[in-house]
Amino acid sequence: MAYTPELNQSQSAVLRRIAWACKMPMTKTMSAMFDHFVSALDNNKICIACKDKSGCQHCTFLPRGSFQSSESIISTLTKKPMEKL
Repeated sequence: MAYTPELNQSQSAVLRRIAWACKMPMTKTMSAMFDHFVSALDNNKICIACKDKSGCQHCTFLPRGSFQSSESIISTLTKKPMEKL
C-alpha cells in the first residue's frame, strides 16, 4: 500500500468501541467496516468523481443503486441480528 492513513485519538476511540460491540479485534473490525461500508454509499457519485478509470470493471464502487442503514451494516459486520448498543 502506498499510503497508510493514521487515526487520530478520537477516531481510534470510535473504532475501539465499534470493535467491542462487534466482539472483534480492531484490525478485523476496520477491515470488515471497509468491506461492508460501500453498501451505504452512493456508488454513482463515487464513480463519477473517480480520478482512476483504469480498474472500472473490477471496482468496488460499480453503480448498483442500493443502500443500507447503519443498523444493517453493523448487523452485517457482526453477522447476527442487530441489538441495541
